[in-house]
Amino acid sequence: MSRFIETIKLLDGHFYLLDYHQKRVEQTIAHFYKKTSTLDLTSYLAEKDVPAQGLYKCRIIYEEYILSVEFLPYSIKPINSLKIVHSDSIQYPFKFEQRELLTRLYEKKGECDEIIIVQKNQVTDASYANLVFYNGK
Repeated sequence: MSRFIETIKLLDGHFYLLDYHQKRVEQTIAHFYKKTSTLDLTSYLAEKDVPAQGLYKCRIIYEEYILSVEFLPYSIKPINSLKIVHSDSIQYPFKFEQRELLTRLYEKKGECDEIIIVQKNQVTDASYANLVFYNGK
């Protein structure tokens, strides 16, 4: 079975959007294991020795249960150039630990810092960061 990853923002000891992350973990477990999740991220993380100051990404690897958790200092990667990469075949509805398909697309970036993935003429994702579009309002 595949292993999954959940990455949560941790700033000055506070986890962000835990409800959202909890929901995604539950949906993943329901889909792959055909059962209701017993993972409670809030309770699990409350038992961990969490950095009290600074910006970190909390990286959780899990299957039906949590396999590991680590807190990595986070700094925003400067992105000055983007390359559009087309792939109508990539499917990434769940956050798998193995990212081979994304890695292959990322290798097409050439001299650019990051890629934007386009599927069937629709912008869908980037290899690492979330995409946000602003219409001026």
